Amino acid sequence: MNGKTLWVIGASTGIGAEITLQLAEAGNFVIASARDEKALLQLSLQHPSNIKILAFDLTAPERFSSVQRSLFSLTDYLDGIIFSAGICEYETSLEFNYAQYQRVMQVNFLGLIAVLNMAKPLIKNAIHPAQLCVVSSLATITPFPQNEIYGASKAALDYFVGALRCDSVHLPLDITWVRPGFVTTRLTAKNDFSMPFLMDAKSAAAKIVSGFLARKKTIIFPRRFYVLLCVMALFQTILPNLTARLLTRTKKW
Repeated sequence: MNGKTLWVIGASTGIGAEITLQLAEAGNFVIASARDEKALLQLSLQHPSNIKILAFDLTAPERFSSVQRSLFSLTDYLDGIIFSAGICEYETSLEFNYAQYQRVMQVNFLGLIAVLNMAKPLIKNAIHPAQLCVVSSLATITPFPQNEIYGASKAALDYFVGALRCDSVHLPLDITWVRPGFVTTRLTAKNDFSMPFLMDAKSAAAKIVSGFLARKKTIIFPRRFYVLLCVMALFQTILPNLTARLLTRTKKW
C-alpha cells in the first residue's frame, strides 16, 4: 500500500498519531485530522512531505461542509480511511446526562458517518478498491460497570461495520475492523481501575498498520484478553446477577 493517499481521523495523539507516523514512514501520503491543530502541526513536522493536516471538530457538524471543501483541495481521491477518533466518559452516578451521551455518540459513532459522508466521492475515485479501517474496542464483548456511555457508542460502531460489510460486499471497498484492548493513551490515563494486558500506543499502532496494509478483515489484540472477555461474556449470560454484583460497586439513585 506504499504511495497511497490515506485519511486518518483522530491523529493528534495516542494510537491515531502513531498510525499516522508509521504510514507516513512507509511512504504513504497521509491527511491527518483531529481537533487539536497544534498537535497535528507538531506531528506533520516529523514527515512534512508525507503528512498534511486537516483540523476539525467532530462535534461541530455545522462545519462539515467547509471541512469537505478543504479535504477536496488536498486530494482528488482516497485509497483508504482510518477512523481512530474516540472519547471516553463514564456513567458514574446513573444521572443519564443526555448531553454527555450525545457528546460521546457524536464522536465515537456519528463521527464515522460524517467522515464517510464527506469522503464518499473521493473513495469512489480510487483506482483500486478503497479500504475503510475502523478502530473499535474489546469493551463491547461484555458489559462493564460505568461503561454505559462509551460501551454503547462502540457497540453502535460495531453493528454499523457489520451491516456495512453486508451492503458493500459487491462494491470496491474493503473493511478492516479493529478491536484493541487497553492501550496507554490520554484516555486510559484517567482510568482508576486495573487494566490487564495494557499495551503502549506504538505497539498497538504497529499491529493495526500491519493488518491494515495486509487488508485483514479483523484485527484483535491482545488475544489473551479477548479470550478472557469471551469467558466473562459467557458467565454474564448464565449468571448475570452474580457477575454484575462481583464487578459493580454499590450504587444509589
